[in-house]
Amino acid sequence: VIKAGANVLVAGSAIFGSKNIPETIRQMRTAAQTVIV
Repeated sequence: VIKAGANVLVAGSAIFGSKNIPETIRQMRTAAQTVIV
């Protein structure tokens, strides 16, 4: 999605449904930065 040009991602249920919210956020940030950079 980021490669296609998205600059906003909505991940509410992915985050709030997670058992480890901080880790989920970290993984999402890492994945996004890997694509952006």
